[in-house]
Amino acid sequence: MKVAIINYGMGNLGSVRRAFEDIGAEACIANHPSAIYDANRVVLPGVGAFAEGMKCLSDAGWVDALHDVVTQQRKPLLGICLGMQMLASASHEGGLSAGLGFVPARFNGWIRSGANCESRMWVGMKSDIREMMRFSTEFRIRRIFILFIAMRLFPKTMST
Repeated sequence: MKVAIINYGMGNLGSVRRAFEDIGAEACIANHPSAIYDANRVVLPGVGAFAEGMKCLSDAGWVDALHDVVTQQRKPLLGICLGMQMLASASHEGGLSAGLGFVPARFNGWIRSGANCESRMWVGMKSDIREMMRFSTEFRIRRIFILFIAMRLFPKTMST
């Protein structure tokens, strides 16, 4: 299984690559959008601010390639940290910015300790959680650490 890790200038690529290699995946750093077409899975890591991350993705030509491989070729895409945030439609971090739009949600910030998270935000995510679990068992991952962030799903999604 070949996993392409996107290099758009804002990620801890070495650590992510080694983590996938440790679980038996053939991991490669994708330095150009054309490189993700040869992979079975795509990983979007990231460290930093939402708006800057989206600008780097856009400037390097990743946005169209990501939309093609996810929506047309139906390849699984895993977002890590900032990469996960950018899967949303928008973010309020540092002002309103458009995201990739794979998850019809808006990133509103980190969930504080003890905060009450609305259960309905998970309604549209059940199939995504099942895909994450299938992905983890395929590579025999024993532990999954989930960092909770607050994303509010758009109303049309909550009614489905």
